[in-house]
Amino acid sequence: MRIWLRKLPLFALAPMLAASIPMTGCRTQNTTINSQQEPPDYRQWEHDTNRPHVDLDKRSQADQNEFQEWQRTHHH
Repeated sequence: MRIWLRKLPLFALAPMLAASIPMTGCRTQNTTINSQQEPPDYRQWEHDTNRPHVDLDKRSQADQNEFQEWQRTHHH
């Protein structure tokens, strides 16, 4: 009985460690989903205006407005 009690913390810790593995995959997947939601010409705008890549929803409102104006004049 004493041996079992000494190993109990390992048994309790194992499920927590195992649960953390799938959680890391979710983070990568969310990044991919955000990138897929960006308009197809957003990366072209970043390239044409010499900007590093930043998710569109994380850009300032001024940059988002500039991108929308660029879209209207270049692609529509």
